[in-house]
Amino acid sequence: MPILLDSSELPLLVALILVAVATVFIGIGKAGLGGGVGLISPALYAQVMPMREVLGLMQPLLMAGDLASLVAWWRQWDVRNVLLLMPGTVLGVVTGIAIIARLPNRHLQIGLGIISLAFVLLQLLRQRGALTGAAFRPVWWHAALVGLTAGVCSTLAHAAGPIITLYLMPQNLGKERFVATTVLYFAILNLLKLPFFLHNGVLTARLALSAAWLVPLVVLGAVLGVWINRRVSETLFAGIVYAVVVLTAVKLLLG
Repeated sequence: MPILLDSSELPLLVALILVAVATVFIGIGKAGLGGGVGLISPALYAQVMPMREVLGLMQPLLMAGDLASLVAWWRQWDVRNVLLLMPGTVLGVVTGIAIIARLPNRHLQIGLGIISLAFVLLQLLRQRGALTGAAFRPVWWHAALVGLTAGVCSTLAHAAGPIITLYLMPQNLGKERFVATTVLYFAILNLLKLPFFLHNGVLTARLALSAAWLVPLVVLGAVLGVWINRRVSETLFAGIVYAVVVLTAVKLLLG
């Protein structure tokens, strides 16, 4: 299996297990369990390969998950929200690509660590009610700022989930409409990133081939995510995810 682990200092079996778990969590995140789940995958991948390869490997896997999710939530989304977010998102993707082209791998790892810790904090604040309030209907400048931030964070670390969650949750869209709207938004966002990743060598043929071998694990993760949604306490599951994200983020920061 042509997974790129040449640069990993971990034993091969450990590295393969981390890659497998990270890939399964991509599927779990696509099953509608919330933005925080998506933080765990890039953080785990970054333990065994450079950040540029993490970004390239995850891109087709995320798009495979997007395709399955679009089918599951077809036409249940809020199109107005997605359209409002797009201008800022495009600018954010372009900005993120410019940053990737100039920063070395170590700086990208540190950036992912900081983003992960900040987003876990934001998620915890949201769960405790510190960032909630009456439902609001966003206007263009709200969406522009959120789209810009999400575009940059997604391009640098595939980590825009919590930002979009914090933006959509106060609108009280209802669970189905909320999940479907995030699915459509990220499907478009990942499609936007694709040509930039290809042009800048972030996604290569070798990484795409590696991703093809991992797609079944994304499917497994999606099935597991549905099971978790029905059987496991959301609070317990979120606590486990955040603990793992914090530990891996700290490791990224320490090097």
